[in-house]
Amino acid sequence: MITITSPHLLLVEGKDEVEFFKALQLILGITSLQMIDCKGRNEIPKVIETLVISPKFSMVRAMGIVRDADENPSGAFTSICACLVENELLTPETLKLLKPLEITEQSKDYPAVGVMIMPGTIAGKMLEDLCLAAFVDDQILKCVEAYFECHGVTSHNPSKAKLTTFLAAKINEKGAVGLEKAVGRDWWPWDHKAFDEVKAFITLLTT
Repeated sequence: MITITSPHLLLVEGKDEVEFFKALQLILGITSLQMIDCKGRNEIPKVIETLVISPKFSMVRAMGIVRDADENPSGAFTSICACLVENELLTPETLKLLKPLEITEQSKDYPAVGVMIMPGTIAGKMLEDLCLAAFVDDQILKCVEAYFECHGVTSHNPSKAKLTTFLAAKINEKGAVGLEKAVGRDWWPWDHKAFDEVKAFITLLTT
């Protein structure tokens, strides 16, 4: 059972996204955003269904849903909107080139709803691509990419593999390093333009 504690909800795929958005809301000075870990994109519909029947759902003013584009950003967006319709919630009308400014207006009976398909207008399929874009000029990342190319390193998730390897090198720690150990560091480039869209999305949800 999910307990609603805030008028602003953000549904995300997993723990990496939770850590990312926790750090981002601190940077933005936002305190009213309740993060909900859906534990996988396939569980998002179940979480939405659970939320709308909660006795406290009437207090929700805005709900954001973030999921990875994977191989099909339009399909990901359509899938989320179909779930919203099934639960009689408002849906953003169009994806508008994946720009995360497509948030419905709150009405008397419905919360505002926003959908962001990662990594927004940045090339790629997921949150990790967004993070990599912010470090594009970092020499350590250039070395990691050269290593992957030179040695023909393969992975079913190359962006995640590159990011965790890069962060391990950046932090100087053995083994793969996830976002939870990196996003709170003073060298994390929150001011990079790659994060402008996601900042706008969170700000609109909580305004």
